[in-house]
Amino acid sequence: MLTNVFVLSLEDAIERRKRLVDDLRKNDIAHELCWAVDGRSGLPTDTEARVDRAQALHTMGRPMSDAEFGCALSHQDIYREIIKRGIDHAVILEDDAIIAPGFVDLVRNFALEDYDLLLLDHWRAQVDRWRKKDVGGEITAYRALNIPPLTTGLL
Repeated sequence: MLTNVFVLSLEDAIERRKRLVDDLRKNDIAHELCWAVDGRSGLPTDTEARVDRAQALHTMGRPMSDAEFGCALSHQDIYREIIKRGIDHAVILEDDAIIAPGFVDLVRNFALEDYDLLLLDHWRAQVDRWRKKDVGGEITAYRALNIPPLTTGLL
């Protein structure tokens, strides 16, 4: 069973993460809380060197907010921790994620070694409809042709 589930949250977001943490506990899914970089009132000065505002503007077509940069930096911090610990498979959930029964089955039963990265929820993903695999229940995996701008969870 996969036990490397990271929940990304701001330290003061107790109510926001309560439902997710309760659902993970109810389903006996071990998880770890990871504190996010808080960009709501501007980025902390020690993180500013880690962002490229000009490239972000070019890529996004609009300026990114400090809160968006904080979220991106927080994910990078978790990725670094995954590499540092030598974790082969992990799930990163933001604190407002909703756990569906299919997710519970996926975490408990899925043969993760078949994938480098699995997008659990996405927006504007481009996939190869001919390269798909049924992974159990109502879940079908498709080979992604891009990394979409929004994902809810990654394995």
